[in-house]
Amino acid sequence: MKIKFIEHKFTGKNPELITVLDEITTENLARGRKITTRHTYYRLVSLNLISNDEATYKKITKLVDNAKQAGLLDWEAFEDKQRVIRGDTKDPYHGPFEVDIRGAVEREIKTCFNSDKWANQPYYIEVYTEKVALENYIAEAASPLNVVYMACRGYSSGQMVYEAAERFKHKMSLVKNAFCFM
Repeated sequence: MKIKFIEHKFTGKNPELITVLDEITTENLARGRKITTRHTYYRLVSLNLISNDEATYKKITKLVDNAKQAGLLDWEAFEDKQRVIRGDTKDPYHGPFEVDIRGAVEREIKTCFNSDKWANQPYYIEVYTEKVALENYIAEAASPLNVVYMACRGYSSGQMVYEAAERFKHKMSLVKNAFCFM
């Protein structure tokens, strides 16, 4: 789905590259495949449209992100294999009791939640950590209780933020309050 979040003026060779990227992503979507930003970079290199160096890779990464945000590339065509959401995001998620969210996190997730209680809970929770090294600690508390969690690997990618926003938008449509702890 192409969704325009920002106005952006693309100059130089960028409009041509976006057209090629749109063809690449459309072709992959038609085959039921998602691609990474890195994949698009190497496709452009293989077509001799760009050089294969770190500076160009950074420019293409920014171009892809800006083109998605400007509504020129389909968000659903991409995936971020470095930042993986873990846990069950399917409905129903929460149970029949209200929770002091801040207090629950402070007392550790596993001491406060029971997965049997999530069905009618008015809250939807995701827990993010910056470091992959901390993911196992989050998993220890979150996994047994079906709390969604993820390691952001130092920063949140545009794709990760978009996918989280779509999950939160869906949960909020179910009259749930959505919280993310980082």
